Amino acid sequence: MSRNDGDGWRSLYLAAMHESDRKLLPQRIVEARTAILRQARRLFHSNTGSRDERQALDRALYSLNSLLWLRGGLKFTTARSDGGKRK
Repeated sequence: MSRNDGDGWRSLYLAAMHESDRKLLPQRIVEARTAILRQARRLFHSNTGSRDERQALDRALYSLNSLLWLRGGLKFTTARSDGGKRK
């Protein structure tokens, strides 16, 4: 799937919404959200896309956020700039 694939976000969204493996779900959500936001940005900058497409993107993002909330959120780890040491 290429970065310019306008409907690629749909397959990633559906994969996330139907993922039953709790270990894979966080990655699926991240991938789908990234693709949705990329498509929304593309439509914004090119001033293209129908109202229906924009609504579909909005609904998909809302659904993923709801799924994320229902599953208790995602736990992301980030590297600390101080090497993990508290000051």
